[in-house]
Amino acid sequence: MKIKKLAGNKIRNTISPDFGVVDTPEKSPYVPKGEVWFDKAYKKEYGYFMKMHKLESKLMKKGVKFSKVKEIIRKTFVKKAKIIPNFTIKTEKKGGFFVRHVRGEIVRRHIDPKFLLGGHGYVYDYIPKNEIWLDNTQGKKEMKYTLVHELYELELIKKGMDYNSAHDFALAAEKHERRKDGAVYLDD
Repeated sequence: MKIKKLAGNKIRNTISPDFGVVDTPEKSPYVPKGEVWFDKAYKKEYGYFMKMHKLESKLMKKGVKFSKVKEIIRKTFVKKAKIIPNFTIKTEKKGGFFVRHVRGEIVRRHIDPKFLLGGHGYVYDYIPKNEIWLDNTQGKKEMKYTLVHELYELELIKKGMDYNSAHDFALAAEKHERRKDGAVYLDD
């Protein structure tokens, strides 16, 4: 596999706002066969992400169910600590929710190795229900779009929508916000 280190924000502004940190052809059809795409904003954690990716790929090839893969990844990569280092950078209130800006690398090492970009308490059991967490690794400009996504998704789930549908609508809202700021997608 050829690993390409790319600007994730450019992929999220031209191809798919759902691009994470590591993407493969199996997960995302826009990634060419034989390639792994890596968001260079996360370069300090490159080794960590690639080890996780290799284990995940190995397990998936063996036919291990995705829910079990997530459990194995968590058990393998979360560091047990009596006290988790402070990971909160700042907290603010938006749309009736607390928005916590977090050091993503600490959350990944001590709570959830798959925490990327952002999340909220209606999807992640370790985040309080009235909170949205934003990973500072992505950069301030990207956080704006992640917040739009998380707020929209959270509101829909609170109203009873299932996660997958709410996520799709939130991606559309995020894409709309990105377009307002000049993003142009391949299918535009």
